[in-house]
Amino acid sequence: MKKLFTLLSFCTITASAFSQFALNYPGTGAGGFGNVLTGGTLNVQNNGTNVNFILTKGSGDFNDATVIYIDSKTGGFAGTSTFVDVVDNMKKGVSGFDGTNRSAVTFATGFNADYAILLKPNAPDNFGGLYELGSLTHNFVTSVNLTPSNSVSSATYSFTCTKAQLGIVGTVAFRFIASHLNATNAFRSNEAIGFTIAGGNVGQAPVTATTWATYNNGTMPANLTYFSGDFKNGNANLGWQSTTEVNFSQYEVEQSANASNWDKIATVPAKGNNSIYTASAVMSQNTWYRLKMVDKDGSFAYSNAVLLKTATKKSIELLSNPIKDVVRVSINNSTSNYTVEIFTVDGKRVAVKNYQHSGGVSTLTINAPNAKGLYYIKFTNASTIETLKFMVD
Repeated sequence: MKKLFTLLSFCTITASAFSQFALNYPGTGAGGFGNVLTGGTLNVQNNGTNVNFILTKGSGDFNDATVIYIDSKTGGFAGTSTFVDVVDNMKKGVSGFDGTNRSAVTFATGFNADYAILLKPNAPDNFGGLYELGSLTHNFVTSVNLTPSNSVSSATYSFTCTKAQLGIVGTVAFRFIASHLNATNAFRSNEAIGFTIAGGNVGQAPVTATTWATYNNGTMPANLTYFSGDFKNGNANLGWQSTTEVNFSQYEVEQSANASNWDKIATVPAKGNNSIYTASAVMSQNTWYRLKMVDKDGSFAYSNAVLLKTATKKSIELLSNPIKDVVRVSINNSTSNYTVEIFTVDGKRVAVKNYQHSGGVSTLTINAPNAKGLYYIKFTNASTIETLKFMVD
């Protein structure tokens, strides 16, 4: 894997780069079953054939069951009140009915569930299954390979199925909600994903979902042309530009010292398509930055992370900026073969050149683009990527 060392870190993100992007859906509710869905997230992504899920639970143990109702094709059920399949604990959880007690879910208008995934990583079932819904019988489709299937305290649980098993032909798109309940006696909590249950646990009573979550091939409603930053006078200066923002809420700027533990440092409201954004933060050490892009329904995705370094010594730097006819760059490091590329701010490559650096200090020249404006010049060798921005005047 290439290591990234940049003084001006730059990441170009085009709309197509988001086509298989993982989306995350937050848990809701007041944590009536100890914060299993509440405080957690459901991550969904696909590779064109398989739909892969990762449930990151909240602070509570997974002592009960989570049912995910999926609307993936025409037809389906507007609620669970007619379900009577109680053959085993898994199907009881799908039905929300134990043969005597029921907690029926009425889905939001326009949502008609076709399938359900029931997750129960606790004894005696220790299983995750996909079922095609039916009033009398829920047809077992497949195991979803719940991992782990025998732990109530794992931080994450992964499971998967194919798009064909969800009745999907073509683009992977579906709607869903999730609810957490005791599968054996139909006692439903107030913990959910895709809708919110106000107040305490539902118990053995009906509940209405007024919303749902949507997965549409992993396409985030906000697409970026670039996300970049630089370090100057003790501050991290970040900038990015959107191409499209559909039903989009906000950007949350996050920082990390190790690219593992992240803290939110700013919230930037959405401004609409083709908007340019900036943000800054005091920075005293090498720091990673990324954007959490949040949809109005609460789902979110992350941009790539960029590393800003406080070091002032530059191995590659522009000799002048703004530029008129020729880009002149000083290179001061060991022998290396570079691929040098120039990009517009929307990620279009307008020039490319191979350059063999013989070591020490040398000067590279490359013709500047004809059109005035902001550009990025990117240097790539076997171990590093460095990117600088310049203006053609």
